[in-house]
Amino acid sequence: MHLFTKVFISLPQSFRLLFILSSSVCLLWVLTNSYDQAFGSSDIPMKPSITIVYQKDCLSCRKLFGEIPCLRKLGWNIELIGVGSDKLALMQEARRVSELPPKIISFKEASAMGIRGTPSILVGKSPSRPNSLISGYYSCQDLKRRITP
Repeated sequence: MHLFTKVFISLPQSFRLLFILSSSVCLLWVLTNSYDQAFGSSDIPMKPSITIVYQKDCLSCRKLFGEIPCLRKLGWNIELIGVGSDKLALMQEARRVSELPPKIISFKEASAMGIRGTPSILVGKSPSRPNSLISGYYSCQDLKRRITP
């Protein structure tokens, strides 16, 4: 018999019941908070998080960059990922539309993520595990229709 079992059995019945109830409440609290952190609280509507994957000389990417102010007005979180080896040019391209520095990846890394062309839009919480991938240019309103239910 385990030590915990011996100690538990030696407790008076009222203490055992109190221990079981308090353990259940703690477990329920942990499960509830973990669920809210992992999936978001059901009371608060979640706004989409999108990641725009771009290249330095991509005209459709520049056109999509023009939609970023509209997407931000919708309350969407927007991140940028530049693909290529010219980091300086990718950083300068991103600075036109975002104060946050973009993540820079190689063509091989982009291919491993499922990116086949730019612009590409990753929808979800994490660029490495997106809920969906949208390829090509879409206006702000078209993206809104495609992403929100």
